[in-house]
Amino acid sequence: MLGPDSLSLVVKRADFISALADQPLEKRELTAELDYSRATVNRAVGELEDAGLVRDAAAGHEPTLAATLAVETYHEFVATGTDVLDARSLLAGLDHDAAVGPELLEAADLSSADDAGTYANFERVRDSIDDADAVQVVVSSERALPALDHWQNALVAAPDATVVLDESLYESVRREHRSLSWLAEQGVDVLAGDAPSFTLVLARGDGVEAVHVLLYDEDAGGFGLVRNDSTAAMEWANALVESGRETAEAVGETFESTSTSDAASRRHGCRSTSLPRVLEAEGFVSLSESYFETHRSRDLATALRTGLTLADVRDGLAIERRVPDESASESLTESLLDRLDAGEDVAVVGQPGAGKSTVCKAVACEWEDSGRGTVLYRASGHRQPVESVASLRGFVRERTEDVLVVVEDAVRPEANAVLEVAAEYASTDDVQFLLDARDSDWSETRLLPVDATVREYKNDGVAVTRVSPPDAAECTRLLERYEAATETTLDVTGEELLDGVDDATSVSGGMFLLAHHICLRADPLSAADDVTPTPLVEDVQQRIRPLQRDASDVTIATALLTQFLTVAELPVHEEFVQAQTVDADVTTDAVLSALTERQLVVDDASGLRTPHNQWAHVFLTEALEVLVDAPERLGDALGNVLDLTDADARAALDVRTLNSPVLQRIASNPTAWADDLADQLFAATAGSLELAPYYGTFENPTFDLRDACSESTVFECGHRRAERLSDAGHLDAAAAAFRSVLDAIDAHDESSRFDRQRANSLLVLGSVLGREGDLDAYEDHVERALEIHRENDHEHGIARCHLGLSQIAFRRGNYDRASEHGKTGASMFDDLGDLRRKARCLESIAVDEFSTGDYDSAETYARRALDIRHEDGSNYGLTSCYGTLGRIAERRGRHEDAMTYHRRSLTAAETTGSDKWRVQALSNMGNVAMQLGRLDEAETYFDRAAGRNESVGEPKFDAIRNETLAEVARRRGDLGSAESHADRALEQARAAGIERIEATVRTRFGQLALARDNHETAREELAAALETFRDLGDDPWRLKARINLARVELAAGALEAAAEHASTAEELLDVEGSVAPNALLSCVRGRISERRGDSERTRECFAAAESLVDEVVDPYVRAVIHQRVAAFARRAGNESSAIEHTRTALDLAEAVGAERVAADVRATLESDTSPPPAED
Repeated sequence: MLGPDSLSLVVKRADFISALADQPLEKRELTAELDYSRATVNRAVGELEDAGLVRDAAAGHEPTLAATLAVETYHEFVATGTDVLDARSLLAGLDHDAAVGPELLEAADLSSADDAGTYANFERVRDSIDDADAVQVVVSSERALPALDHWQNALVAAPDATVVLDESLYESVRREHRSLSWLAEQGVDVLAGDAPSFTLVLARGDGVEAVHVLLYDEDAGGFGLVRNDSTAAMEWANALVESGRETAEAVGETFESTSTSDAASRRHGCRSTSLPRVLEAEGFVSLSESYFETHRSRDLATALRTGLTLADVRDGLAIERRVPDESASESLTESLLDRLDAGEDVAVVGQPGAGKSTVCKAVACEWEDSGRGTVLYRASGHRQPVESVASLRGFVRERTEDVLVVVEDAVRPEANAVLEVAAEYASTDDVQFLLDARDSDWSETRLLPVDATVREYKNDGVAVTRVSPPDAAECTRLLERYEAATETTLDVTGEELLDGVDDATSVSGGMFLLAHHICLRADPLSAADDVTPTPLVEDVQQRIRPLQRDASDVTIATALLTQFLTVAELPVHEEFVQAQTVDADVTTDAVLSALTERQLVVDDASGLRTPHNQWAHVFLTEALEVLVDAPERLGDALGNVLDLTDADARAALDVRTLNSPVLQRIASNPTAWADDLADQLFAATAGSLELAPYYGTFENPTFDLRDACSESTVFECGHRRAERLSDAGHLDAAAAAFRSVLDAIDAHDESSRFDRQRANSLLVLGSVLGREGDLDAYEDHVERALEIHRENDHEHGIARCHLGLSQIAFRRGNYDRASEHGKTGASMFDDLGDLRRKARCLESIAVDEFSTGDYDSAETYARRALDIRHEDGSNYGLTSCYGTLGRIAERRGRHEDAMTYHRRSLTAAETTGSDKWRVQALSNMGNVAMQLGRLDEAETYFDRAAGRNESVGEPKFDAIRNETLAEVARRRGDLGSAESHADRALEQARAAGIERIEATVRTRFGQLALARDNHETAREELAAALETFRDLGDDPWRLKARINLARVELAAGALEAAAEHASTAEELLDVEGSVAPNALLSCVRGRISERRGDSERTRECFAAAESLVDEVVDPYVRAVIHQRVAAFARRAGNESSAIEHTRTALDLAEAVGAERVAADVRATLESDTSPPPAED
């Protein structure tokens, strides 16, 4: 049989030959093995024997060597041919004679442009470059240059990297350079020569051995990828690259004249006006007339509600801001331009909503319009991070005129790579950077890259300008701008608008609020014709009502989603809205139309925009009250977004967006994208305690992360969900949630991978148990967390544990130890750049110093903490800091100042929505009101605190309230009510495990027993309290206990014991703010001296009390001192002085409602005999 016929027979009977190759078989066995008929087997074996391909063997029939080799070759051919045909859609863009070998396609990994997307394929190649020691890149077309841009940093990091450009490509781009010059400068070999008609990357190293070929798809408008790590494919690729390199010439020298620092060398080439697409994808735009032709300004009302765009600012919708210093008449825009012209880089910082970005846009537009040069602008809200710093360098270097690079939110992780380039150009005068940042972000070094040059540049190389709140003149100018644009007249003045802004919040930026107030004046969103301004909350409520009334479920869920993303400072992509409507009976356009009509979302040339995040925050808070199942609806919407990590879910979206940048980014690394999204959803709302219900718990989350995110993120976010509950005061739920996270980690096969999450959960669970009164459990959990963090060198976790140990030591009265832990934590957080937790440590130290009586040091630490809290805009932190300053002022006797601080604390607490801090502030205000003699006001504050504490459930606050109410009742003369409050306070103090409050309550019991002449009980209670205060080092309360014990012994006739207590008390009088105790002690010492018959000493003591009485702030205590001085004057025969002091005492006692004191004083006035002095 001839060759072709034999080959046909091999193909036809390949299964017979293969079966016999495994083992010799008889014909009957072949029949069973191959499931053919006996006749077919007989015929096949006969044909193969005739062709010399099968022969007889002892055990049956077996193939010849030629047959075996022929079949193996045939199978290899089929496999290779199948792989080639599988790749035919990827190969469609190449000519039939393209230099692609079958070795590349055999068992290759194929990723089409349709399925994965260009960005994802670029990313896969870069991952290989990152792992390689040697990289060779061949680029043949200009279309592939964005890929080169994408890989630049990885190529520079590779120990050995070569880029070969097709000769014709090199000639066409040599004057534009792009990033090629920078690659050459950084040591990458750049060659030009013959290249195949595709882009090839050959990567070798310990971590990777693979060849990658990028193939452009005209229909999809992107690149597909073929990847193969077989030896044959590597040999094919190596041969192809080496053949090209043999004739290629090095061209890197032609780029070396374009160094960063040589401005003149940038100007010799022809300017390329096109912005590299990789920079466009990362959010940069180049300002020009063509840009503004395609980006139009909007109506002023819409612009003010959603934030001004570049086009809005250029068309004059923004007002001119003024320099925030003594030169109030100078334009802030002109001032910044002057500094930039002088070669300075500038950071514009301020609070959210202060107008920072608008100022930056004004500077950018003026730079462009005045012909100063090129403007490159990156607005905030782009979650695709800046990674192509090489492309940015290349674009800047190519400019033939001065360049201004403007970057909003410049120090945030997604943008701060720009600072690397800014630091490199810091010494040049023709490339300037204008950076925008929040106060809190600018002060946070932990946000910056770990690069000493960048940190030095940020700290020393950038001039900082802070945008101040608007003044009355700016309010008037914006009002006039609005009236002129809308041809309306509003019944309000600039001063009235300023008042509304000042009253609105303590930390929010004023320009947003000002714009909002103007819009509300013009459109109060009601059917009435008046223009009565509507508060921010009412504005939100009136936009929610139509959603309740006529919106679809999908529209409501999408409304919640858009506002939640806004609060989390994430962009709202149309793809996210599409994900809500895939299986719904409403279209994406209908949902967007409904939201746009209500100004919840604005669709313009820049994409989807939302109102300011402060407005969105109020929307979400109100939605919890009025929208049924708001957390669950939001959870479903977020779940649909997270489902985009699945390829089928992405494929179900509108075909127009299938290759959009956001979907490409998701497709490139779905898990990493979901982890980043989850982190941002939790991080940006860390201080928004009222939003806790939107997160759910680890066991019952409103949005589930398990299918989309990595396990570490799932556990981390489980911890954060529980922490939300803890911060919001839901202690039982928080403890259960933390235990669920810990149980899940312990049950994992590789639980040690999640040590950080385990330790953090133990730490915060401990604090929850501590707040419930179990200090031993608190300490045990913190010690366990500290051990884990130390084993893993988790510096941040170690610092958090020191903060926890500080709080435990404070609760136990070991203030020096508490201060040591606090200072260690503050130092570590400072090194880590975590200023928020540094502020917490500073405030903790302030409280420790306060408790030891060092009020100067306490106030210093508290004010340092307050400065940081003002910068980071934390109302939660402001609440605490103002409370601490209030307590310091109170102890120093500055009670009106204390009340002012506590009111500020309450204002900030109302903004946070935290009932815990509301209770704390109200309790402090009640205590100060009592000391100011405003007993009715004190009871009102404590009633409000009691109502709030029902949701908080902390016995500590109940104990504080009842202890103070016991004192209020005692001062009123209602001893029975006072004892009832004291009984409850003692029980609650013991439940909370707070010794100091327990000792304070026992002091109250001692005073009550003394008032009832029960000297033994009074002595026992006061002695027990004194011992605790001595252990705690609480000198002010030690002083109070000693004075009261002296009075007990005096009343019991034990003069020596009374004198000993009085003498010891006198040693404590150097405590600041002890005017009232000093006056009271003078009365006691005078009475002791009087009983001893020492008339001169008696007169000295009562004269001292009389000289101090007017300095005493507490009117009740003043009344008591006047009463005691009056009694002495009467006994000394000075009737006129006695009457004067008695009447003053009566006026004061009646004014504050101290009925018992007033009754005693009246009895004195009506009788010639002096009753015993009222007990205090």
